[in-house]
Amino acid sequence: MWTAFPPQPAWTASGNTITVTNHSNTDITASFAFSALTAYNTVTGSFSSTSLTLPTAEGKAVNDAVLTGKTSLTLGGTLASDITVFTNVGTVIVTIS
Repeated sequence: MWTAFPPQPAWTASGNTITVTNHSNTDITASFAFSALTAYNTVTGSFSSTSLTLPTAEGKAVNDAVLTGKTSLTLGGTLASDITVFTNVGTVIVTIS
């Protein structure tokens, strides 16, 4: 998680879960997309929520639950059977607006 002055929204990832917390003085929308690398174009990615809308943090406690949202990435499609080690198959794009 990162902070700036004034405090800004931040996101973190753990496993297949992305957590977004709004510490700014305005509402935000976080949108999520998956882009497969060219070599793995048979891999797909979908999210439990394609976007999250979080309210302003103004007037709320830093740990107020309404300021945080989560989404999970599920990968699908096919991958060659000779790939037996962890492999980067794509990119997750988080857009905060």
